[in-house]
Amino acid sequence: MRDETVFHHEVLAPDVDLYVAPTAKFKRTRVSFFVHDHLAPQRVALGALLPFVQKRGTRSYPTGEALERAAGRLYDAELLGGVHKFGDRQTLSYSLDVPADRYVGEPVFRQGLELLREMIYEPVQVDGAFRPDYVEQEKRFQIGRVRALVNDKIRYANFRCVEEMFRGQPFALYELGTEEAIEAASPAALARHHRELLESRPIDIYVVGDVEPERVRDELAQALAGRREQVQALSPTEVSAGAGDVRRVTQEEPMKQGWLVLGLRTDITRADPLRYGLQVFNGILGGFVHSKLFVNVREKASLAYTAFSSYNANKGLILAYAGIDVNKYQEALDIILRQIEDTARGRFSDEELDATRKGFQTQYRMRLDTVDGRILHHLGGELEGCPETIEESLVKVARVTREAVVEAAARTRLDTIYFLKGVS
Repeated sequence: MRDETVFHHEVLAPDVDLYVAPTAKFKRTRVSFFVHDHLAPQRVALGALLPFVQKRGTRSYPTGEALERAAGRLYDAELLGGVHKFGDRQTLSYSLDVPADRYVGEPVFRQGLELLREMIYEPVQVDGAFRPDYVEQEKRFQIGRVRALVNDKIRYANFRCVEEMFRGQPFALYELGTEEAIEAASPAALARHHRELLESRPIDIYVVGDVEPERVRDELAQALAGRREQVQALSPTEVSAGAGDVRRVTQEEPMKQGWLVLGLRTDITRADPLRYGLQVFNGILGGFVHSKLFVNVREKASLAYTAFSSYNANKGLILAYAGIDVNKYQEALDIILRQIEDTARGRFSDEELDATRKGFQTQYRMRLDTVDGRILHHLGGELEGCPETIEESLVKVARVTREAVVEAAARTRLDTIYFLKGVS
């Protein structure tokens, strides 16, 4: 019996890697095409704009409406585009979601691939540049997305804490770019950036569905492995605990409450065997409703209307959050610091450790139920040279010991205390 969580790897062209997971669990097939670039101030806005502009039309379907109609004729196939930040990389994503051929009795997979190919490689252009009206409209939408960040206070506090922690480094950049850089993007500059990415940046293609790997390899080799120049290797994400005194940053915004965010750094990379010990450390600290932050800061002390923590394995970053009354800043900070210290010193029960391991196992099993969960889990590891299936991660997180949690915690360092303070 084959393991339906395993991705079969093929090389289609220089630095164009294909990962196929054949499974009968899903009745639709997903093809996800990822282009990776380094995060850089002069590049991030251009990269973030591209997928949205490319969805506006292609050579054969010059409007977004025409492209959507063509996809709809393939039993409601869907074309999507977006942008992600993985460690020190910006990743552009393009995807096709289409019914498996065997359920509709015709080769919709091949037809869908042609639509995806045109969206990626042949977006509609005028005189060698993207259509000016499409670019200007998408620039307005993108600026709106950037401005909306400040209205989502928890996301904004997250961004600002990270920006302070990694100031001057690639990871500090917002994956959508700045308003100024978006405004400066021209149709010609976007077209040049588009060609450069496809010709000289690493590409990963994932396929999950009821498919035959050999057939998928052959069809994608024809459709999506375009001409390649010298491919630029991307450096691994820099992961370090940093050094120096703890930064303390307070920023005032017109709102009623406040967001307190503590940023911890580590030198534990995603490939490090202690990565799962650090993940469980974060889970005990604030990853679940049974965790220390939720129980002690929110429930017992009533100091926060929410309290939790998150872990970014690609960057070795833990952020502890609390939404608080601005007048309870010091009291909340003291108790959060105490929870971090208690967890790091192993002051947690066997029941807390067991509940956290089981909590992560539940999360991983939920990822198995979605195509995106399977793809992004594998991709996150593959980018750092340590791809794992969800089943492999299930085994590793179940084996984390108290000693591993304490050892991993000893390699963390409190870097920044950021307070987004509400003022009237």
